[in-house]
Amino acid sequence: MLDEKMLDAQIEELERRIGVYEDRHEIEMVMGHYVLRDNPRNMKKNMEFFALDKEDVSIEWGDMGRFTGAKKVCEFIEKQADMLVYEGQYRVRWLATPMIEVAEDRQTAKAAWIAPGAEASVEPDGTAHQLWNFVRFAVDFVKMDGHWKFWHFRMFQDVRCDFEKGWVRDNYKWIFNGKQPGTDGDEPTYVNPYNPSAVQEAIPACPQPYHSWIDESWVFGQEPLFGKRKNRNI
Repeated sequence: MLDEKMLDAQIEELERRIGVYEDRHEIEMVMGHYVLRDNPRNMKKNMEFFALDKEDVSIEWGDMGRFTGAKKVCEFIEKQADMLVYEGQYRVRWLATPMIEVAEDRQTAKAAWIAPGAEASVEPDGTAHQLWNFVRFAVDFVKMDGHWKFWHFRMFQDVRCDFEKGWVRDNYKWIFNGKQPGTDGDEPTYVNPYNPSAVQEAIPACPQPYHSWIDESWVFGQEPLFGKRKNRNI
């Protein structure tokens, strides 16, 4: 027969596990909303998912550079939405392989997704191009007022190419946009697209279990064997 202290400990552990599952579910919902809204009609609404009260809130988008601070993040999202106003524009991503690690203190989380996609890119003169657009996301989440928010949001461009030609024969001219005004430095932090003449680096790494957030280095970490991972917090 269980004594009272042991029973209380088991109930506390069960409540903690349920809380972690709820955290993961909300994080997936936030990211799902973000991707579904990634179109010109709804993109600006995605500002609500960023931790705009955090001084170092940031977004990094492919090779365009890193934008830090609420003002720069909002300006970048607005500019991206304005670029997609031409008739015939289309962009969709399919979120896959969710890897979400909630910190033991449940105040932050690290998450990564692979997201293949397709788009129709339309130029001002009406010329349309069918493209494949595959990306990878690496995101630090922070809990604010009981809700999960994007804290450091990274998108790594994996493949962007002409639909008919494919990513081996047609890649670079579609991927590189170049550093945009308002970024933190002269160069983007990291660019790692597919290259037919090289072996692509395995970035981002899968997030590993952790107690509390320290820095963003996990994104570029070495992937351990799955059996060698630290014990998860559930």
